Amino acid sequence: MVTLTVTDEDGDTNSITKNITIDSTPTAAIVGTNITCNGANDGIADLTVTGGKVPYTYLWSTGATTEDVNGLGVGTHNVTITDA
Repeated sequence: MVTLTVTDEDGDTNSITKNITIDSTPTAAIVGTNITCNGANDGIADLTVTGGKVPYTYLWSTGATTEDVNGLGVGTHNVTITDA
């Protein structure tokens, strides 16, 4: 809640009060499924995002823009999540 009070040169005042809502920062949880064998590209990343303000956008290091990805190979995979 924010209150703005303005006072003129004669000492007259006027005030207004407003509620301001601040959204939380998005947080993510991820569950991964490992590849089935060396050289396979069948790993899965199942992402769950909460908080912030929907809609969310996703950008994976693979170039995917979906919440969850599959067809992952061995290695580190990153995702950037942006809320509205």
